[in-house]
Amino acid sequence: MRRLEITALTILVSGLLFAQSEPANNPALSEHPQSGAAGQSTPAQAEQSKPGDSTHLVIKKIVKPEYPVEARNQQMQGRVWVHLVVDENGNVVNVEPISGEGPLLAAAIAAMKQWKFEPYLQNGHPVRVSTKMYYDFAFTEKVRDNAVGAPLPSKALNPDDEPANGTGTSDNSNAKRVHILQGVSQGMLVHKVAPVYPITALRSHTQGTVVLRAVIGKDGLIKNLQVVSSPSKDLAQAAMEAVEQWRYRSYTLNGEAVEVDTTINVNFQLKK
Repeated sequence: MRRLEITALTILVSGLLFAQSEPANNPALSEHPQSGAAGQSTPAQAEQSKPGDSTHLVIKKIVKPEYPVEARNQQMQGRVWVHLVVDENGNVVNVEPISGEGPLLAAAIAAMKQWKFEPYLQNGHPVRVSTKMYYDFAFTEKVRDNAVGAPLPSKALNPDDEPANGTGTSDNSNAKRVHILQGVSQGMLVHKVAPVYPITALRSHTQGTVVLRAVIGKDGLIKNLQVVSSPSKDLAQAAMEAVEQWRYRSYTLNGEAVEVDTTINVNFQLKK
């Protein structure tokens, strides 16, 4: 049986959902607080936090999801997003799906219900919080780190990066962005997950190159992924499930990290 593993975890914090004080005055749970949905705090409000208050959630206990048999049989991998509510004691009291493949989502939800966090402090008191998180599922042999020892990003992300569906993240940012050639972006790649060749494509002897357009955030994470061309829908889906888990070094312009857009080619070649 193929050995499986879950390759990466990153927290996307959206802001306080419940609190003992008035919600409108609660600071956003982000290393760089930003305004989010209605009822969430603004940066000016976040700056009023007292010294010693929490700035982000800290995980104390992680239970890794078991790779579902159904997902394994279908050669399924990719990213799932969930919404969590964590109580004043750091216990997960509610988990709801946001996006991703059904079997993978179910496995992530079952595991995350058992997670434990450090209590989140506001004004010196623990409060209930709401967060959005994603989990990356990949087959062990498909994970290829191009740069040995390169750290994976783990900081809190902008709530606007929440995916609108299972095929990529929404991209509403107006931040400075530059276009780079594919060869340049390949040199920035530090963590790669290879796609799984879809069984349907193997049976139909479908091969070729999937061309994707990607927006890479200042933190090296894929923010938006779109299909430019593909030999078939199943190859496109397999390519996106893999590429959305890739990590890059930040691209700097005049000493400042900026977003970039580029193209990514994923080749599917049948063995002779």
